[in-house]
Amino acid sequence: MKPLSQLPLGRFEANRNAQLRADSAELIRLRSSGMFIACAPGSLLATNESLTYTPDVHPDIEVAYLGEHEGIHYFTYLEFFEPQNETHINLRSLAPALSDLEVGLAATALALVNWHTTHKHCSRCGAFTEITQGGWSRWCDVESIEHYPRTDPVIIVGVIDADERILLARQASWKETDFSIVAGFVESGETLESAVIREVFEETAIEVTDVVYLGNQPWPFPASLMLGFSAKATSTEILVDGNEIAEARWFSRTEIKEACESGDIRVPARVSIARKIIEAWYGSEMPEAWSRT
Repeated sequence: MKPLSQLPLGRFEANRNAQLRADSAELIRLRSSGMFIACAPGSLLATNESLTYTPDVHPDIEVAYLGEHEGIHYFTYLEFFEPQNETHINLRSLAPALSDLEVGLAATALALVNWHTTHKHCSRCGAFTEITQGGWSRWCDVESIEHYPRTDPVIIVGVIDADERILLARQASWKETDFSIVAGFVESGETLESAVIREVFEETAIEVTDVVYLGNQPWPFPASLMLGFSAKATSTEILVDGNEIAEARWFSRTEIKEACESGDIRVPARVSIARKIIEAWYGSEMPEAWSRT
């Protein structure tokens, strides 16, 4: 497979202006004329085609500075809330319609809000922490340490056998029609390539080699970075545990086309790197009707 480009959530046009994060006076000044993004769990204030920006209508809520583009400075509120008479749209469905600027702002805003919502206390002593660095860290006075947003690396891999078939699996919690490629968190002290080999074997008992990096994109649901790979299978007999993975199957290009057209299976949505890896193997974009809901 060739390296992936223009991944749906891997786009960002704003200048993050990291040098401004420590300048609280300047950020207060910029906040007064900035544009703001509001988040709810997994979603953002938006129309079906673009984000909905607001002026600073909640000056009592802490914010994070996202960056600047063409003279406009962007912020996000660091609390989930549902403004009255407004619409929040899930980023998974919204992302394909967003511009490069908006999708980068949206993914960053959602990731930061997710982190601040669940990491308000020091992991060492449990004391409440204060937001610092323009929303990009939290400070514990008791321990005199700074905490930074968490990002969890996750490998995701298109496994191909000698007959050019792709390996798809279904998690036990998914619908019987929903399939994707193998993915899993990178463990402590582990290389990305080792994580690929381990996860594929753990989930399917398939052994792989020739692990090749394809691309990456943020996945703020809530805090992952998806790292895409391809790998060659050196075995084909599948064995799943029945708990995490309910089933796994090999598909040729003809078989996946027939299965998707009949509705027997559905592939991941366009916003995911999994979909892009499957399409890279398939050789073309797949119809939207084949997507999971």
